[in-house]
Amino acid sequence: DRFHIVQHLTNAFKMIRIQEMNKLNRHSGEEAKKYRRLKRFWRLSQKDYSCLSSESKYYPLFDRYISAQDIALELANYSPVLKETWEFYQLLLGYFKDRNADYFFDLIRESRSSEFLPQN
Repeated sequence: DRFHIVQHLTNAFKMIRIQEMNKLNRHSGEEAKKYRRLKRFWRLSQKDYSCLSSESKYYPLFDRYISAQDIALELANYSPVLKETWEFYQLLLGYFKDRNADYFFDLIRESRSSEFLPQN
């Protein structure tokens, strides 16, 4: 059913995000900032990008005004694996939201050749 499909997608993306976070050094410099940002703003990376706010607010962790959309993009750009999986996840969410089953399952079939995405 629809709920369990979305739950499986979000759990798979969450596992990849956590794997990438664990590769970062939590105690020094720029990698520690990236780790804290990924940990603090994980919900933004799991939401549908089109539903995120484009209004800028000040976030001390970024030390600047930035929108929720820009935060999600920045988090995705922290590693090639995160970027590819986030873009794939957003495509799947879009197809799922639009109830476009053909594109949804075609994309899943095509993704089996990707080296970044989980194969199960």
